[in-house]
Amino acid sequence: MSYPCGLPGSRSPPSREGRWGRPGALIDTAPHAESASLAAAKAADLILIPCRPGILDLRAIGTTAEIVKLAGKPAFVVLNAIPPGATRLLADARAGAAVHGLAVAPVASSSAPLLATR
Repeated sequence: MSYPCGLPGSRSPPSREGRWGRPGALIDTAPHAESASLAAAKAADLILIPCRPGILDLRAIGTTAEIVKLAGKPAFVVLNAIPPGATRLLADARAGAAVHGLAVAPVASSSAPLLATR
């Protein structure tokens, strides 16, 4: 299977309409909404799990990992809010996310102080 955005297995850039010529959709489910999360996961082609590098956030994706396994779909943990230059924190967060048996996306987003409101 091929995925856009440079994820492993990617072979081609995404089209404007999405991979199958129709618009893609992002579904964000609420925490502790396991039945809604499982339904969304079963409908998905690819699951992206955003996660901050904190220990509580990394522990919290355990339930999501179980949902991913039940749905049988490919998934990636996408680490976000990583401070620029925090390579050790990024490495530790990658290791913490991998404990759940999920692949960690090769890209991570940094915290963006320029976008923060004052």
